[in-house]
Amino acid sequence: MKIQFIYMIYLIGGTGRSGKSTLRKLLCQKYGISGISTDRIVQMFAVALPDFGLNFETDWQVGFDKMHELIKALLTHCAETEDFVIEGWQISPSQIKVYQEYSRNNLKICILGCGEADWKKKMLDIRGNPSYNEWTDEYDDLKLEELVKELILTSQKHKKECEEFGVQYFETSENFVENIKKAADYLVNSE
Repeated sequence: MKIQFIYMIYLIGGTGRSGKSTLRKLLCQKYGISGISTDRIVQMFAVALPDFGLNFETDWQVGFDKMHELIKALLTHCAETEDFVIEGWQISPSQIKVYQEYSRNNLKICILGCGEADWKKKMLDIRGNPSYNEWTDEYDDLKLEELVKELILTSQKHKKECEEFGVQYFETSENFVENIKKAADYLVNSE
């Protein structure tokens, strides 16, 4: 008699500075689930395989398409080997059917966003709470303002896509810690 294991894949998408890495780290630490950020994948390719053309200067659409192929490969491999968390801005609600297919339907997904944020408050939050890989350190206030406004608009778009494709969206612009915990509970404990 062969024992069949069922592994879950947890996908976390959303804009920059919405809490994706925080949620991934929580799942990894609290539940012992392995995981990776797509930022790490981009860094690995930029160093190890520069001819692949995936780095942080790559046009976003080209980078999205290349990362999407890599995410599908990860889904296929991890669906057969272990529970796994993949987090990154390239994870899209509109691709839910593809993700389900490649993960053999053993998939939980959520999108995080800051669509209800006040842009001035969000700027202060970013300046006051730098992340481990703070890519906005070099931004002057005008450039950061433009970025924050773009993050808010993108989050609003993601929320609409989540409603359209039946993907769970978590707003993290207020009560950040509480909403990250809700997202973790949703991913690990809900049906």
